[in-house]
Amino acid sequence: MSYIGHSTAGTSSVTHTGNTTPHIILINSHGLNNSKKIKIHTYTIYQTNHTGERNDGVALAIKNNINHKIYNNFNSELIAVEINTPHGPIIIATVYLPPRRPYIPDQDIFQLLRHRKPTYILGDWNAQHPTFGYNHTNAVGRGLVSRILDGTLTHIGPHFPTFINNRTATTPDIVLTNRYAHLNIHLSQGEITTSDHLPIIATLSTNPIMVPTLPRENYRNADWDSFKEALSHTNTPDLQGCPTSDIDNSVESWYSDINRARQRHIPKTTHRTIPQHKQNDTLRSLTTQYTNIQNLAQTRGWDRELRTRYKQIQAQLHNVNKELHAETWTRLANELCQNHKDPKQFWMAYKELMGTNKQHCSFIYNEQNEKIYTQDMETIHRSHRTISGPVQESNPLPHPQTNKSVHYVTNYRPISLLEIPGKILERIITNRLNTHLEANNIHNPRQYGFRAHRGTESAIALAYEEVALGLANKKQTNIILRDISKAFDKVWHDRLKLKIINLQLPHNFTRLLCNFLNNRTANIRLENHLGPPIPLRSGVSQGSILSPTLFILYTADLPLPAPFSNHISYADDITQIITHPSKSKHIMKRATETAITNINNFERKWKIQTNTQKFTIIPVARLNAPNIQIQDTKIPYGNSGKILGLSFNRWGIPPHIKQRITQATATLAKLHRFSQCTTQKLNYIKQL
Repeated sequence: MSYIGHSTAGTSSVTHTGNTTPHIILINSHGLNNSKKIKIHTYTIYQTNHTGERNDGVALAIKNNINHKIYNNFNSELIAVEINTPHGPIIIATVYLPPRRPYIPDQDIFQLLRHRKPTYILGDWNAQHPTFGYNHTNAVGRGLVSRILDGTLTHIGPHFPTFINNRTATTPDIVLTNRYAHLNIHLSQGEITTSDHLPIIATLSTNPIMVPTLPRENYRNADWDSFKEALSHTNTPDLQGCPTSDIDNSVESWYSDINRARQRHIPKTTHRTIPQHKQNDTLRSLTTQYTNIQNLAQTRGWDRELRTRYKQIQAQLHNVNKELHAETWTRLANELCQNHKDPKQFWMAYKELMGTNKQHCSFIYNEQNEKIYTQDMETIHRSHRTISGPVQESNPLPHPQTNKSVHYVTNYRPISLLEIPGKILERIITNRLNTHLEANNIHNPRQYGFRAHRGTESAIALAYEEVALGLANKKQTNIILRDISKAFDKVWHDRLKLKIINLQLPHNFTRLLCNFLNNRTANIRLENHLGPPIPLRSGVSQGSILSPTLFILYTADLPLPAPFSNHISYADDITQIITHPSKSKHIMKRATETAITNINNFERKWKIQTNTQKFTIIPVARLNAPNIQIQDTKIPYGNSGKILGLSFNRWGIPPHIKQRITQATATLAKLHRFSQCTTQKLNYIKQL
């Protein structure tokens, strides 16, 4: 069974998206009074609008051939329908809470939950809370999270934006269930419609759900014997003393043979099964009995004995389903804990486990705000990349940034699609180059990015200690946060080659590194469309293993700190800390300007530039400091910032502590998805 829900915002009809033919359609904010009826062919429509306002009201459309029972005796914008499944009855409800209505209709929600049946509530809640992907909260968000934490409701998703504009992407549409819910469920994004919200397609099933994916190789079912046999006829020529063109041709031929054998003997998978509980013999037997009793009742009618047996099997079905559901999620949770020790990786795997799929973009806006479709989108991406900075990948696949609109080219970053043999070679080169740089102390000693045993923790600790010592000695302290704009894109090839040559590496190794930068091209790929080659005249490949080392080599001669200052580099982030013993604000101002100019001169010389939007000066524990002036440009002070993820303001790190508490609260709400699992097996999850 599937449904599709979205906001139509004042329209009187609904159009199916793509090939989707849902059994149930949920509509929020239809904006029609009760005298105007929504009409959808082959569907029975139930609608309500208690306020009669234009941007209010909910509706539910159900296929004519589905037996159902409607619940519409609520005082708020809420409609529910009860339908029968092979595992018993379930309730599907939709609710709409406009932003102007800052409260949850608790009375109607609890009235719905009193039925003690699996209930799925899907609607536009406009609830703002970190649990739902927001950076702030409102009364509805806090109320929903409190219901989640006390176990009344469980948050299912979606884990992708459902409302996208040119500035942000949020998730006002939320799916909740009660503690009796046990059906397999999958949420996905529907195709774009005239609605201001993206449709959500939910699939509810008593069987495991399969969803389409991009074709990928299934190595488990590969015919490895035939694969080896196909490659056994490949001759290995003796290339000793041969010119480089013969070596290149031989490698290309070898790689082509591997690709042909791979395509012929390794099958491709186009679907994947969402991890959900499967039926066992007991469940299949109960399902069969449940169906037979229903058929028998239709033939001879209900009697007391038949009704009692029907209720018993229904209760057994529910209990067995809940047990299987708990066992499955316990197993999945244990696998997550064993395979992902890092919390960030754990939650990424958790979202993948939920079946979250990426945003689909069928069009993009150009400079005239016109919609551009299909292969013309590649032209827009290519124009943007060649103007604002060269594309730095062999086959970049544009990918939208998190919480940004997918319809604006400025919100995209490319994903590299590089060949595996090339990455292996780059790994070997990188290891040898790093060994030489570390052994000869060529790296900038203040550089902590892309170096072994020098992580963000060391950089943050050093910065914290520098500030603490300055305050302890009663010195004036300023923190300058700067980030190089499009760092990898702006590396000057000729100057980087000069620095490589000055390393005094073996001649062949120097030639190899310099040739790595020569004659590079890129193509932009959008789904199946591949654009023409783009020559790369600057920058290092963002998808290359070697590129980070080349970048920190390019900036290794960053000048020593100016007097009364220190700086800490992490990749393209530079944190400058100025501490001065003088009590004079103007002397502190000049020391800060000198430290900024010192780095600016280096950037001007090597044709790199700080991102002005991220440039911030924060005075520590001081107010009313005079503005900094650099080349006739006044730079105001900021109140807060981040050092490698550590949030702070003028008075310390309370913002970071507050963010962590908020994040922990949101994480706890997500963990309630595992509330039915065996608790003794989830100790690691609780620690997260």
